[in-house]
Amino acid sequence: MDWLLPRQPGIEDALAARHLRDGTLVLYDVSSAAFEGRTCPLGQIGHPRDGVRGRLQIVYGVLTTTGGIPVAAGVFTGATGDPATLTSQVKKIKSRFGLTHVAVAGDRGMLAKVRIRDDLQPARLDWITALRGPAIAALMAGGAPTRFRRQPPRARLDPGKLRPSGTRRMPARRPNREHVLGPRPAKPVYPQARFSCPRRAAQGQ
Repeated sequence: MDWLLPRQPGIEDALAARHLRDGTLVLYDVSSAAFEGRTCPLGQIGHPRDGVRGRLQIVYGVLTTTGGIPVAAGVFTGATGDPATLTSQVKKIKSRFGLTHVAVAGDRGMLAKVRIRDDLQPARLDWITALRGPAIAALMAGGAPTRFRRQPPRARLDPGKLRPSGTRRMPARRPNREHVLGPRPAKPVYPQARFSCPRRAAQGQ
């Protein structure tokens, strides 16, 4: 790691030059990893994305191509929220990689409204994300026309009425997990064994 850390910017720049072009789509997401030890300055208690609670952790984010090729990575303190990690990635895309027309895809927790307003829009980057529940409810309450189809399970909205300030919204009904990944695996059944030990005769009897 001591050898890799000072060389990370050069490696990332080379990967971006090889795999990214203007007009492309990049994917970004974060996770966390718990670890043992108390001396890491980044270790903090935070939201355990890996399910390990009550331990110090770090947060890391990975920027990839649509094919899943990692291009850049960042490590953050364990209490860092998902949206707070986006600023550094936008700076990489614009300043270091020299890309001017890129669409960033992230989940609704990552590309929050504040991050879109403060990071993506000033950088003139496009984005793809999902609306939160209240935003969907407000959209439907505003009279947005919908047309549902059963095959495939998807909903379409009239794009002519859903482009405020250049934004195009295309909601789709999320298929259930079984439709995408198949049925959930059955829980493992572990054999239960019972052991009995005869009581030893009392000493002296």
